[in-house]
Amino acid sequence: NSLKKTEAEGSYLDPKELLNISQILGISRSLIKFFKNKKEKYPNISVLISELRSFDKILSAINSAVDPSGEIKDSASGRLSDIRHQEKTLRNRILDKLEKIGEKDVFKELKSEINPKKAEKLLELIKKRGKPDEILEREMKALGSNDTARIGLEELKEIVDKSRVYGIADRIEIDFSLVRGLDYYTGPIFEISVETEKNVGSVAGGGRYDNLIELYGGNWTPATGISLGVERIYEIMEAEKMFKLPKTKTFFFVICVDEGLKKDTIKIAQKLRKAGIPTQTDLMGRNMKKQLEYVNSANIPFVLFVGEKELKSKSFTVRNMISGEQKVMRIETILKAFSKFIPLS
Repeated sequence: NSLKKTEAEGSYLDPKELLNISQILGISRSLIKFFKNKKEKYPNISVLISELRSFDKILSAINSAVDPSGEIKDSASGRLSDIRHQEKTLRNRILDKLEKIGEKDVFKELKSEINPKKAEKLLELIKKRGKPDEILEREMKALGSNDTARIGLEELKEIVDKSRVYGIADRIEIDFSLVRGLDYYTGPIFEISVETEKNVGSVAGGGRYDNLIELYGGNWTPATGISLGVERIYEIMEAEKMFKLPKTKTFFFVICVDEGLKKDTIKIAQKLRKAGIPTQTDLMGRNMKKQLEYVNSANIPFVLFVGEKELKSKSFTVRNMISGEQKVMRIETILKAFSKFIPLS
């Protein structure tokens, strides 16, 4: 109060008062150190330590805002405002961990920064979640006397009212535990989730940030932004089988019946490839059974068997893996038929 009055009058503080501030600051820090060592003996002492820490921050701001002659270097109230902003940002970042570390650990972190009773009230507040009309009506009665809370609730009501025009009000839920980790938001924040069997959390999120563009050199521009979690969206689409892409583009798999015929198998596979037929061969030395298992798992529609008998007769068994039908064909016939993707009749 003395600083505000001094700043308004353009006068100076009495250096004696400054000396008192420095002395009190020293005493405050000594008390914090003393009480920290008494935690085990007096468990409830953490409340006092929390209050002393807040007091210490304010005294530090006052002490640094005024020079030894008593002249105010900067706006002391601005310094105190910065402290309040930093504390709010820290609280928000702690609350943002609720889903990851749970209520117990969040409370532990909160009470190291603020009075435990305030931490309990804050946690009780953020548990409130539900249908917009119920939450807004109840909380306007409970919190409406606080200007900040009232403005926030009115903004939420406006969003809900407009959502009815778009026909999406039944998809909206108000959740007081929702906190964005970044501190540039100046208004409502939101997250979007998808109701599926695979729970991946929110798939998008954002909010209102009126000062961000100006912060990076632009004009003051009111703005709302959203970011999408591409990987999470992909996970959901995959789980819901929204991708109808084939497992493979391979049309033929040339099965090597005997490892000693590997070179011949590769030569036949190369002939198929040159004719424009997508073809694979085994590169892992698997036996015929394992090769067929791989073909089935990859949904490859046709196989061609290469064995001693086939090489001597120059006629190869071709199997349709979908129907199970088999035909013996010369390589020239195979190339002619399958290069145009004509199915076996």
